[in-house]
Amino acid sequence: MASKQVFLASDSPRRKKLLAHILGKKFKTIKHLHNEDIKISGPIRHVKANAYGKALEGSSRIRRGIVIGADTIVVCRGKILGKPGTKKKAVNMLRYISGRTVDVITGISVIDLDTSRTMTSAVRTKLKIRKLSRDEINRYVGTGEPLDKAGGFGIQGKGRFIVEKIKGDYFNVVGLPLKELSSMLKKFNVRLVPMPMETK
Repeated sequence: MASKQVFLASDSPRRKKLLAHILGKKFKTIKHLHNEDIKISGPIRHVKANAYGKALEGSSRIRRGIVIGADTIVVCRGKILGKPGTKKKAVNMLRYISGRTVDVITGISVIDLDTSRTMTSAVRTKLKIRKLSRDEINRYVGTGEPLDKAGGFGIQGKGRFIVEKIKGDYFNVVGLPLKELSSMLKKFNVRLVPMPMETK
């Protein structure tokens, strides 16, 4: 039986690189129009609903194959922190998480259009954020990196300096928990093709 085409419902360059690590170049990307701002109570339910929504909306553009959707949030003291979007919001967000422990939660959803089978999961990673000075926050926000990152930082980029400790899957913090996703894809009979991780 021929392998099914795999699609990633995301424009994120980070998720593309991560997925390539387990699938090589054997996948395509499709856009989704899912509204991520819909409020759903509970962080786990929130990321699962968004991941499934992205996969489902993206799947409306194709007829066959397997579609992957993912959604990542940062949770601090029960508050869901998305992408700040503006420098002012990024500063406030980084001040809020400074010196605290946060949860990074990614929801992932897989849909097989040929069988209508779906599977959705969520992975949590704990991070201890360093106590940040006002100058450190302002300089980091000045790079522009925090604006489109959940929680206002990117652990794979300049924002790695703010993380003191990590407990759990590092790749989950980047945006795609590879261990969990690999396990899910195997259940859909997707053949994994591990590739060296790109560093740039």
